[in-house]
Amino acid sequence: MGKVIKEYIVIDWGFTRLKFWNLNRNGEIIREKFIYIKNLNPNPEFYLTNSLLKIAQEINSFLGEIDNLTKEITILSSCQMHCLAGILESNEPFLSTWNDLPIKNEAKKILIKNGQPTLLSMPINKISEKGKDYYLSTKNIKKIFNKDEVKVKYFMTPFQLIYNNFLNLRTPPSIHFWESTCLPKNMISKNNNIENEYSDTFIFYKNNNFKNSANSIKIFPEIGDLQASTYSSLIIADIVINWGTGSQMIFKKSVNFSNDFYFRNFPNIGKVSVISHIPCGRIFSDYCQNTKYIYKDLIEAFDKVNIDTFNSYICEEYSLLYFPGYDTNKFKYLNQSYTTKEIIYKYSPEKLVCFWLNQYIKVLKGINLKEYYGDKSILEVKICGELGGMSIKAMNLIKKILSKNFSFSLSKTNVPLSLMRCMINSNI
Repeated sequence: MGKVIKEYIVIDWGFTRLKFWNLNRNGEIIREKFIYIKNLNPNPEFYLTNSLLKIAQEINSFLGEIDNLTKEITILSSCQMHCLAGILESNEPFLSTWNDLPIKNEAKKILIKNGQPTLLSMPINKISEKGKDYYLSTKNIKKIFNKDEVKVKYFMTPFQLIYNNFLNLRTPPSIHFWESTCLPKNMISKNNNIENEYSDTFIFYKNNNFKNSANSIKIFPEIGDLQASTYSSLIIADIVINWGTGSQMIFKKSVNFSNDFYFRNFPNIGKVSVISHIPCGRIFSDYCQNTKYIYKDLIEAFDKVNIDTFNSYICEEYSLLYFPGYDTNKFKYLNQSYTTKEIIYKYSPEKLVCFWLNQYIKVLKGINLKEYYGDKSILEVKICGELGGMSIKAMNLIKKILSKNFSFSLSKTNVPLSLMRCMINSNI
């Protein structure tokens, strides 16, 4: 046998697409593939065996195309943050995603669990505890099982579910992942974690039983998609803005704009302050689907906006929040939104992009630079997410408004390289 070649497989399991990359040891992409999984079954927010099996088959197919006899493979993965996997009492595996909200929620305010606000989309709201048993209740449970709730034997991470139940690989769960989703540690099954103890650092499991493999395959426990998309940026910047569906602002230092102490756990960095669920990509998508405008109009809107027109728009009282999340007008998480889509649809593209961009400007202006960053006069801000081509023009406008204390740049690190960086920095 010749020299063993090291390669990486990166799998990103999102709500809409399952993405695969094959990289060489230098981080160069050799092969990539993606499939749409959003509509695998009539209830895409709640996957059962048949749909999960299709996902497992796609993963196995991608891995099976690699010549494992001459290569040492490391598998890295990230998964949508707001999802919950486990095994039901009937031995049926399931995956419940962030969009599968409970029918009934009597919470009058945002609750804090494990250091994070448990928004309506967070998994903890789907679980009820009766004695020593756990039950799952979602809007689709009634449709699928003709019951209001179903008993769950144990919970695990989504990739762990796939590896253990479909590919016969035993892998460790990730504490980082579950701290990100507010699932209490006592709810996580230890049945599949015999080889490794729980750890707050990255761990891997060497497996010599993978099909057609003569070499060991290192499988890392998955981390949340926020960590995967922003990790490389956070280690070199003071602040990261992630322009995604429900946007986030991530701070290396402790920044608390309200009574909610909200954090995410990042590998090798630890707990960092995060403002999450800021209206972003979802607004633009809904806006273009329900008005005469398209993304090109939103991109061109930035050409019509200067600082004077920007200030004329934002002098109004407004909010873009039309789902439970963070309202930058009130600097707090709200369970009840007070803006409707219909109001937003009446905005011109110019007004919409100004209101949207001002969300981040208000938060940055609220930072006490000396208190949080000492004598540092310029803070490095990295921006992740392309937003259909809007990011560059949006960044250029925000530069003009906040050029005194902030330096802005777009992140050029993709998810595969960011996940590899997580591994490299863990000294494994």
